[in-house]
Amino acid sequence: MTNTEITRLYLEYSLSSGEKSAFLEESLVDFSSNTSDVDQLLQEFFDWDGVRDLFIEACGRIFICDFGESADVINGLMFIQELGAKALWKYHIELDENIENFVRSFDRLDLESERKRLHQEIRINKLGF
Repeated sequence: MTNTEITRLYLEYSLSSGEKSAFLEESLVDFSSNTSDVDQLLQEFFDWDGVRDLFIEACGRIFICDFGESADVINGLMFIQELGAKALWKYHIELDENIENFVRSFDRLDLESERKRLHQEIRINKLGF
């Protein structure tokens, strides 16, 4: 098993957005898939228990940090949001309820105001964890 394709998607995302996340890079090591088909890859990624754990851990880290200290983790959530949007709207893949709510609520994390809103909503526990 390999994580080459998810890594490729992450690298494409990093190049196009200019955003990187050491937090996410460390976590993606645990995901593996044999497919090069994007539809199947996204299905496997969002079926992987680790993606929910990753999402919860990211929210937990943001909860205890000031906005300026949470950029790396928010960058990781931006990647999850982008993949989730593609999975949800392009491929009609069912997502975990909390991840789907996140994907639908934060589709403009490229804007600093939305990144701040995400940070604030996590800090006041509006995401429901």
